[in-house]
Amino acid sequence: MSAPREIPELEERLEEHIDAVLSSRRTARGPAERLATRSREEQDFVLHWVGAVARSNSEMGYQVANLAPDALAALDREGVEAWILAAMDGFDREGLRAGVARLQALDEFAAERRAGGRALPLDRVRGVLEGFVHGLNGRPLKIEAGETAHTDTGTLFLPAAESRGGDADLNFALCKATVAHLWAQCWHGTWRDLRAADWEALPDVADRARLHRLETLRLDACLARDLPGIARQQGTLRKHLGDPEPAGRWREAAGRLADPAATARDSLEWVPRLRGEPPLVPCCYQGTLDPEAVAAASAARQAQEKEELRQALGRLREEAETGAGPDSGTFRTVPDPEPSPGGAPVALLLDERPVEPPAEVTRLLVSVHQDFGEIPPDHLVPAGPGEYDAKAPGRAADDVWKGAYHEEGARHYPEWDHARGSYRKRWCVLREREVH
Repeated sequence: MSAPREIPELEERLEEHIDAVLSSRRTARGPAERLATRSREEQDFVLHWVGAVARSNSEMGYQVANLAPDALAALDREGVEAWILAAMDGFDREGLRAGVARLQALDEFAAERRAGGRALPLDRVRGVLEGFVHGLNGRPLKIEAGETAHTDTGTLFLPAAESRGGDADLNFALCKATVAHLWAQCWHGTWRDLRAADWEALPDVADRARLHRLETLRLDACLARDLPGIARQQGTLRKHLGDPEPAGRWREAAGRLADPAATARDSLEWVPRLRGEPPLVPCCYQGTLDPEAVAAASAARQAQEKEELRQALGRLREEAETGAGPDSGTFRTVPDPEPSPGGAPVALLLDERPVEPPAEVTRLLVSVHQDFGEIPPDHLVPAGPGEYDAKAPGRAADDVWKGAYHEEGARHYPEWDHARGSYRKRWCVLREREVH
């Protein structure tokens, strides 16, 4: 085993990484002195992570250098890595202040980790979970880390680490059950049938909790019909984690909401009937509801998809060469009695003749139908020549890197950071441009 590095060498190595945030008053001497008390293996471990973090932000690197000796005393090696990665996740998503705050909350992190046992990091299973949810009906849903499990109808947010199951297999099962439940909220109409006025009419926290629990009972029944294997796993988790079964009027509500014709509005109607009943403990995989986030994400998506669909239908009409002129040709949709797997639940007609929509149009029809339960007529008016094209550049090519335009109409993706051994969240910005 190599001898520990001396203070001067440690100071020099640290300065190589965090020199940008050092000054006459803030030097690498203090972190080097504290790190000198650790073993050579621990010193090299810290130097690696200081360098990896500093490549993203020098201040974050300095904080890691300063706090790592305390982290090594409070956590095992895997725990220190989890603490750093959780902080970098906060930095990637919310900025420097959030990242530093997570690093400085070391005692809280260590206490939670001791209480929770061996947690399953979301990054370790994100790919599997995304593959699972992409195989289900509806629009493709992303999975990202969040403070609580919830959805805004475009992204499913799960905790950065799951530990409630007690071991890796149960923690993964809990993540999968949560993903299935949040998908069901999007697919089975929780956010389509409950409008902003409904949430405004339920300002009481207890009533919102009742509605959430009622919707969970309804969605459990939906999953039992759609995905019986997942429903059985959810039942096993409820028993393992001690979730009580409905009793009294809650049991009556569960029976009524199990009707295939039941909607989220039926759940809403049950809220006042249960005000005198003892509350039913939240289900282990139900997470939280965030109607404000849903409203914001839905409004942005619906406006963009309306324009995209109108533009796509305009191109489709031109390609069909109906012979009736460039601005004529009427689209409408009818229910498709036998939709193909992953296909739109409606058939597209142009001048009453069936049209086989390209993949782009099918994707938009699926998403719009999921939001509205139909395709609104104004979405089926093809864009004419000269109308705004949501996909057209509209600006000089170099403008794509300037200001807010950098993210207008963009899709965000994580990027693998080999030094961290994890993904940088929302690090890549992809914009589509047509090339003729």
